[in-house]
Amino acid sequence: MSGHNVIREEWVRILDEFSRDFNGKLARLEVVGTTGAQHVIINHIPFAGMNADLKDDEDTVVVSFLQSNDNIFNHTVSDVKRVSIDDLNGNAARVEIASGDGTTTVFSLHDHE
Repeated sequence: MSGHNVIREEWVRILDEFSRDFNGKLARLEVVGTTGAQHVIINHIPFAGMNADLKDDEDTVVVSFLQSNDNIFNHTVSDVKRVSIDDLNGNAARVEIASGDGTTTVFSLHDHE
């Protein structure tokens, strides 16, 4: 990934800004295992937000999607070791969230057009 690593102390602030900037954009979320196998969790669903919880050294990131007017789907990544963000000309963005179990959650946003 050509993005930049976000230092842990900035995860909360940066992910909050990212959420405001890209709220409502169509998203794809996949988990890449230690063997390289990919599992798509979400594809072309509106992004509702992303936040980090650093309390008690839990280091979790929750990614939320709007499935319908009243239904929010949350995907939680535990034991986060690294967060990297890549913004591509304002049209697409990519976030990689690496977990202590060796998996990487790959989140990409695409413009509505």
